[in-house]
Amino acid sequence: MEKKKRRWPWVLAGVLLLSFTVWYIRVQYYGLMNCGASAEDMTRYVEQMVKGKDIFDLKIAVRKTARGGRMQAILYEEYRDSDPDWKYGYVIFFERQLFGLRLRQVGMSDWKEGELYHSGSWSRGRCEAAVYGDNRNGRVTGYYMADAPEVRREDLESDYILDFHIVDGVDHLPDELQLVEAERS
Repeated sequence: MEKKKRRWPWVLAGVLLLSFTVWYIRVQYYGLMNCGASAEDMTRYVEQMVKGKDIFDLKIAVRKTARGGRMQAILYEEYRDSDPDWKYGYVIFFERQLFGLRLRQVGMSDWKEGELYHSGSWSRGRCEAAVYGDNRNGRVTGYYMADAPEVRREDLESDYILDFHIVDGVDHLPDELQLVEAERS
């Protein structure tokens, strides 16, 4: 008489593995800090964040979106129609996930009207630097990073700025943003 093979442990292991895989994908790529990869998806993400603040007359104005390497960002302002002086600017940084189909929020910073800032990420010799802010006054005509000469831009427009720069072979995140200001007449 031949011994009967038990398959139920293998079936149970397969069901558990499939369940874990589905749970992992759901949490990693479709969780609270994730959105689709388009500018419209990033805008919806920001609108949902603002709606979650439970301030009824708070609105957003997307000023710029950008993509560089595996990073994407959205530069926006929160404002109220009832109070024209009340405005706050933010930039949210995302990292592309799931073959570029989804984005995960990896950072957020604020910015003030008329100022430029820098941020970024560094990992094992690769740096993704971002320069962002408001240059509508045209005060800044260019910028460069003293400790990463590859991060440079001239002939800056009088508008909102959101630029990504990929720098390879560096041992730290560049931290010395130098602004080239327009000559005053």
